[in-house]
Amino acid sequence: MDQIHLPPELYDDLQSFRLKAWSGRLRRLIGLLWAGRKRQNKGSGPNDPA
Repeated sequence: MDQIHLPPELYDDLQSFRLKAWSGRLRRLIGLLWAGRKRQNKGSGPNDPA
């Protein structure tokens, strides 16, 4: 992790932007994995959003 000294506002914006990008990427990845699992076991999970 590289340390960059920025103004707090800009740093917060950067952090939130990075967090949003990562959460979006993670959500997409989890969605793909979830779809793959669902396709495999046809939604036999206990907490499966049918």
